[in-house]
Amino acid sequence: MIALLIIIGLSLLILIHEFGHFIVAKLCGIRVEEFGFGFPPRLFTRRFGETLYSINLLPFGGFVRMEEELGAEEGAPLSPRSFARKPYWQQALVIVAGVVMNVFFGWILFVGVFLSGTPQHLAVVDVVSGSPADAAGVRSGDIVMEAAFGEVALQDPIALDAFIALVEQAGEHELSLSVLQEGGSHAVALRGRLDPPPGQGSLGVSLTEIGISSLGFFGSLKAATLTTIRMTGFIAQGIFSFFRELFSGFAIFKSVVGPVGAVSFAAQTGTLGAAYLLQFIAFISLNVALFNLLPFPVLDGGRLLLLVFEKIKGKPLSRRVQAGLNTAGFVLLLGLVVLVTIHDVQRIVFLPGFHFV
Repeated sequence: MIALLIIIGLSLLILIHEFGHFIVAKLCGIRVEEFGFGFPPRLFTRRFGETLYSINLLPFGGFVRMEEELGAEEGAPLSPRSFARKPYWQQALVIVAGVVMNVFFGWILFVGVFLSGTPQHLAVVDVVSGSPADAAGVRSGDIVMEAAFGEVALQDPIALDAFIALVEQAGEHELSLSVLQEGGSHAVALRGRLDPPPGQGSLGVSLTEIGISSLGFFGSLKAATLTTIRMTGFIAQGIFSFFRELFSGFAIFKSVVGPVGAVSFAAQTGTLGAAYLLQFIAFISLNVALFNLLPFPVLDGGRLLLLVFEKIKGKPLSRRVQAGLNTAGFVLLLGLVVLVTIHDVQRIVFLPGFHFV
C-alpha cells in the first residue's frame, strides 16, 4: 500500500510540472489540445471547452499537447493561437512554468513539514566494515528503536548521549538493540570493543539524532524558504558533479539513485512517518525542477536553448529538425535512466552532526 502511494506521489510531481505548462499556456492564450494524466494508450477522455482531458494507461506523470508546438508544416500558415506564433517571451514563460511549479510545490511541502514537525529518532548514518555492528547486521539507515543492557532499557526516541552512556556501561558485555530496517523491526545482539581502531568507536557505527519540532507558521515559512534554497544548491552541485564525472567511468552510477531506488528509498522513509515522506517528496520535486533545466533536447532547458537560438537566428527551426532533436534526446535520456536504474542503490543521507560509538 505504501509503495502504491509513493508511486502515485512521484507521478504527481510530473503532473504538477505539466500543470505549470498548462496553466501558463492558457493564460497566454495558447490553444491546449490535450492535457493528459499518464501516457497513452488512453483509458478515459473528456472534453471541456477546446481541451481534451485524458486518463492514460501508464500512470507515470502527464503531458500537455499545445497547438503547433513545433511550428506549422512547411509552407502552411501558423494559427494565431499556436505556441509557435506567440512572442518568444511568452514561449519562455510557458517552458519555465513547469520548473517553477515543482519548486513551489517542494516549498509548500517543506512548509507543511516544519509546521507539523517530524518525529525524533536515533539513526545509523554509517557502519564500519568488519565492526561488531556490521557483524550483527546493523546497516546504514537503520533507526534504533530500543537499546537495553542490564536493568537499563531505552525506548524510541533515544537521545544520543543516553545511548553512548549505555554502550560505555556495557563495555564488552552483550548489548540488545531493536532496529527498524526496511521490512520491519529486527532484534540485534552485539558486544562492544574496549580497544577499537582509531575513529571507529566501540560498536563501529556513526549515529545522529533526526527530527525537528514544530516551528509555527512564520517560522515554518522562513525555514522552508531557507531549506528550499539550500537543497536547490545541493542538488545543482550534485547534478554538475554527476555529469562532470559521467565520462570517467560507470562507477559514478553506484552513487546515484534512479526511479527504482527512489521508490525503495521512499518506502523506507515512509516507515518513519508521513512528515519524513513529505520531506523526501519535496526533495524529489526540487530534483525534477533542476533536472528539467538541463540544456538537453526534450527537457525544458533544451527547449529554452533552442528558443534562444531561434531568436538569434531570426526564424524558428523546422518541424523536422525539432522532432529529430527531441527523438535523439529522448533516446539518450532513456538510456541514461536505464543505466541508473540497473545500478540503483539504496542509501539515506542525513544532516551533519553524527557521532561514532
